[in-house]
Amino acid sequence: MDAGISNRVEQFLHEKRIRKEELRKKLGLGSRQQINNWIKGLDPIPVKHLVSILELFPEINANWLVRGEGEMLLPPNYPDKRVINRNEFGYCDGCVEKQVLIQELNTRLKRKEEELKEAHWESGRLEERLSLYKKEQGKNKK
Repeated sequence: MDAGISNRVEQFLHEKRIRKEELRKKLGLGSRQQINNWIKGLDPIPVKHLVSILELFPEINANWLVRGEGEMLLPPNYPDKRVINRNEFGYCDGCVEKQVLIQELNTRLKRKEEELKEAHWESGRLEERLSLYKKEQGKNKK
């Protein structure tokens, strides 16, 4: 996660006059130091907490928070504040291509796992044959 996200969280908190302690309580965090570590860039902000921030403050532009694109706040009349770059079919830009790529990678991974199983099985057979060969060689030397 890039440091820009931490900077944008800090910028949002400053802009909306939200104390770090208030955010900590809303996120249900136990440690007061966690948010300070995020803001200072010492620890990355976990994705689940970024999602929680977006849910707690629906006025935040998710594209701005995550990518640094667009304005910090969505317009007050924005229809659905949680939509990120949706096209006319309801899919986010690039999601379909990414899903196809994920399926292709999963297929390749399964194929490689099968090849690995086969190689492991073949290796076991070769080890067994080598062991038998060594025993035969030991008998022939006597």
